Amino acid sequence: MAGVTGFSRELRSTPILVRLALIGLGLVVNLAFVAMVLNPRVSPEYRDYYITKASQVWPKGAYPVLRTGDVLYAKGAPAPPTVVGTGWSSPNPDGLWSERPSAHLMARLPPDTGGARLVLTGAPFLWPGRTEQVADILVNGRPAGSLRLTSLAEGDYPIDLPAERIRERDGYVNVELRFRDLRSPSSLGMANDFRLLGVRMTGLRLEAR
Repeated sequence: MAGVTGFSRELRSTPILVRLALIGLGLVVNLAFVAMVLNPRVSPEYRDYYITKASQVWPKGAYPVLRTGDVLYAKGAPAPPTVVGTGWSSPNPDGLWSERPSAHLMARLPPDTGGARLVLTGAPFLWPGRTEQVADILVNGRPAGSLRLTSLAEGDYPIDLPAERIRERDGYVNVELRFRDLRSPSSLGMANDFRLLGVRMTGLRLEAR
């Protein structure tokens, strides 16, 4: 409080022109911040797709084109942000855990790709009485089947990417896994882990369909 009082006293003793200059500088900084928020410096493609929604063409400048045969993720490696979206844990030596009701995977393919599939290698989080983990699949927001993960051993689980879904956004696909029923290890008395675990992903690759 004494520091605030001292600052106020110093400010009152400052010549009026200097005080006005400081107030004006503060206003300029605040206005610049507001302008940056309201009018961010992004590419026209980014603005049209994410902000104004004027375009359905995904801004693809920073995202490499993937080809069938590419390995997109492997256990122990960093998770590429252009492929692994929200809903996944940070990487650790045994893979990536999905930790929310939905988890996203992304890919950019040549628009004329005649269908492809992501192959997720991993194992589900199961507990006594639970014999499978089920996730509904949405590709670009549209239903595309489901995954049924039944074995604690690692297995390969294909996710089909229809050609029409690839074309509709100029090659960009967003795959959402919506888990039907999740539990945290903490709620089951298994561990002090409050995450809603679904599947532990140890690999991801792109294949022709």
